[in-house]
Amino acid sequence: MPHPCGALLDIATTYRQELERQGIPALPNADALGGYVAFQQIQTRAQLGIDALTSQPAPLSPETQGDLTRLYEIQDKATHILTIFQALQQRGLATWDQAYTRAQIASTPPAFPLAPEEFMLLSKFWELGLEEIAMQTFIQIDGDVITRIHPKYAGTMYELLHVLHQNGIRVSVTFWQELVHTIGAFARIVFARFF
Repeated sequence: MPHPCGALLDIATTYRQELERQGIPALPNADALGGYVAFQQIQTRAQLGIDALTSQPAPLSPETQGDLTRLYEIQDKATHILTIFQALQQRGLATWDQAYTRAQIASTPPAFPLAPEEFMLLSKFWELGLEEIAMQTFIQIDGDVITRIHPKYAGTMYELLHVLHQNGIRVSVTFWQELVHTIGAFARIVFARFF
């Protein structure tokens, strides 16, 4: 991920392009698109699109349903990003609203001290963009495993995708098991040496 301010510009640009593709009016000042006001406008325009699609009397086509899903996603992610801006303001950052251009970010990257969970969320939004997620698995610390599969990819036609997903989970779980084992072994050595 680039500097968080650059990531915000990338995210806002992706959202703007999707809104424009769906015929929702463009946002002003595209050069400084990654600030608080821009994400407020993105959130508002996404809601306009949602209202227009959900007020249609006829059932939505699969393509239009996909557009609606992306609008909900844009609105939800914009809300999360606005919450990050508000947290920065509460922490006393003078430039919390971050209306920088790419040129300003490149010449002198502004201070943008994110909490670890804010950085991870922003990184996830930047990496995923508006890609459709076929399968997603959450393994919680209490041992619960939750797998979500997009209905479109649930059939046997996508068996290879299921196998790849299972292999990815297996690799991830193995990595975390090894990491926990290594940390535990290190802690035992330190404890035995000093206590």
